[in-house]
Amino acid sequence: MAFVGCSLLLGWNKKRFPSKTILRVYTLSRYSCSHTRLRSLNVSGCGTRDDVKQAQVADSIKRMAQSVNSDDRAKAVTQCRKLPSQERLEVLLSLAKDESLNVRYSALSQLSSVGAENPRRTLEKIREVLREEKEATLIGAAADVLFSLPLPEVFDELVALYEKTSDWIVRLSIVAGIGELKHPRSFEFLAQALESKDDLVISTAIGALGELGDKRALELLEPLLDSTDATIRDRAYNNIQRLKEA
Repeated sequence: MAFVGCSLLLGWNKKRFPSKTILRVYTLSRYSCSHTRLRSLNVSGCGTRDDVKQAQVADSIKRMAQSVNSDDRAKAVTQCRKLPSQERLEVLLSLAKDESLNVRYSALSQLSSVGAENPRRTLEKIREVLREEKEATLIGAAADVLFSLPLPEVFDELVALYEKTSDWIVRLSIVAGIGELKHPRSFEFLAQALESKDDLVISTAIGALGELGDKRALELLEPLLDSTDATIRDRAYNNIQRLKEA
């Protein structure tokens, strides 16, 4: 006799889960006039326990980020690594100008890894930070965020910061990173940095020119092989070889 089947929903499974519902479905399969078979199936509902747990974690972190207690806000920065990148970015942007130096430094330090999720918003926030920030360490952290953003105008922001700041750590950080940007005007900037009176800036610019890979740098570096500073001589030699092999 031809196979005939039908399914009946007989009831809910009484076990209760916060985000997962199990239905018990019984299938009646009649394969002869006198024989029936009762078969049960488990059907999973939408959502998982992990979804609910993740939502609870996200809510907790966002509440901490808005707390009046700076320790809570610091915890929010630390724990926001558990969040998806876009949500993590929102938390970090909200704390990038926090009244607590430690909180805003931690937030800026993390922004370089997620700022590219929304580069325009991140750039605007960093511009605000650089207009108001006085601490050199935090200015350096903000510069690192700029380097992570895939935007052409970042170059002008970094050059302006280099010319504005007197902090040598920030200046070295900018010179070191300009080569990696490979902006059309990076060569011009680094060529000017080689004329600095600061040997550390010169040494850093030599390495950045090697990173940039523009062979025009060879004629700028070769005279430095006669420098009285051993570090400058060595770096010039190593980066000349690097450029010749590129």
